[in-house]
Amino acid sequence: MINNQNMERTMQTRNKITNRITKLLLAIAVTAISVQVGMAQPRPGQGPGQGPGQGQPRQFDPLTSLKRSLAQANAPELNQAQADQLTALLTAFREQAKPSGPDETLQQAHKAYDDAILNGDLASAQSAANVIAASMSAATSTRLSLEASYRIQALAIIRANEVQYNALLQRFGTEGVSRIIGGLFRGGFMRGPGGGPTPMTESRSGPARQIRQ
Repeated sequence: MINNQNMERTMQTRNKITNRITKLLLAIAVTAISVQVGMAQPRPGQGPGQGPGQGQPRQFDPLTSLKRSLAQANAPELNQAQADQLTALLTAFREQAKPSGPDETLQQAHKAYDDAILNGDLASAQSAANVIAASMSAATSTRLSLEASYRIQALAIIRANEVQYNALLQRFGTEGVSRIIGGLFRGGFMRGPGGGPTPMTESRSGPARQIRQ
């Protein structure tokens, strides 16, 4: 009788141990699966198939805003010839609009302006501000003239397809179409009040500085 009780207790103990081991193994298996699934998920900024060693990041498309506008207007998509011509225009414009180097006169004017403010010299500050404003005005005029030339060429590419052009006009109006085309060339400008371009210029330390009106 005693032996039977001992055997039953032994069996119960073994069953408890077996159950605990089984639960522990299941927990380990679930944890391992969760880790594998987490590693398989793409990281922020990575699309499917773009994890480490799984492909190259998607290239930036300079025509994205125009393509989006065409889609919003229910217009036909850009064909390959149009895309190639517009991309070539944008590349040529950015190369031509690229600053040749720092403007030493402008850098000196910025330094003189800052020094005059620190010294409480209003007359000198105003004089330096005039030099800065004149330099910015000349740079803005040159850039806008260059941009106008390229915008006219870009618009001609769109106007050659009457269906696309008329759809854009109907959806956005003439001013909207002008802004859509202009947006392709505004990499060196920020939007100012009323949606117009706010000119930027190189400072003596490198980053662009904006003169408040």
